[in-house]
Amino acid sequence: LYKNYRQIKDELLMILKYNKLLINHQQDINAVKLLADERQFHLQQLENLVINKLFNNNKNIWINNGKEQIILSKHSLYEWLTAICDKLYNYTPKFNNELINKQFLSGPISTARKHLIRALLSNEHLEDLGFKKDKFPPEKAIYVSLLKESGIHQKNNKLGYYELNSPPNDSDLMQLWDESENFLKSSLSNKRNLLELYKILALSPFKLKKGLIDFWIPIFLIAKKEDFALFHVDGGFVPFITEDTIDLTHKKPQNFLIK
Repeated sequence: LYKNYRQIKDELLMILKYNKLLINHQQDINAVKLLADERQFHLQQLENLVINKLFNNNKNIWINNGKEQIILSKHSLYEWLTAICDKLYNYTPKFNNELINKQFLSGPISTARKHLIRALLSNEHLEDLGFKKDKFPPEKAIYVSLLKESGIHQKNNKLGYYELNSPPNDSDLMQLWDESENFLKSSLSNKRNLLELYKILALSPFKLKKGLIDFWIPIFLIAKKEDFALFHVDGGFVPFITEDTIDLTHKKPQNFLIK
């Protein structure tokens, strides 16, 4: 809360006035130079009021959840914001992969997502999904960080093959897995639109970036394909989870229902 908001407002109004004057007198070179200098002066004044005095507690009050906080530096601000985020988004997993842990996926990583989905559908039973030992394409790097190191893709020692299953209890992805399973359980009596799961994971307390959600939900659907029925809003029951089906659920999740 800026205590000096009236001064800030006055400076903003002055800058807007000079913007108008510069337009009206753009043919007069001398006037333009004089007006531009005056405008720059007020811009500097505004920066001083808004940024340079940001940590002057005589000028500002910092408030979160009704409680005032003394903030004297950028460092203390970052620490405070971190504590707030940890409280608001306490289920957000720690996931270190710069390829997909972003809001928008690049073209090559979107292609890698399709390759990973294809490998999961055809080679889930194989160690490392059958990726070559001496090759390391982006889909393999994503597989290692998201599925192998997390323990989601694991060997069934009784049956001797690999499968997708819940991660260990100490995994950073455990709460994400549980929330996804809870969504499935909630559809026992009534169908639920798949878009709802996208929204749940995008909001507090998870707040996942869209890039990670775009990988997570198709993978989870493949892992739990025996535990739900999929329906298209117009076409009805979808009997098989194929690469094309996963692609459609990714592009238009609002068109699909789960039960």
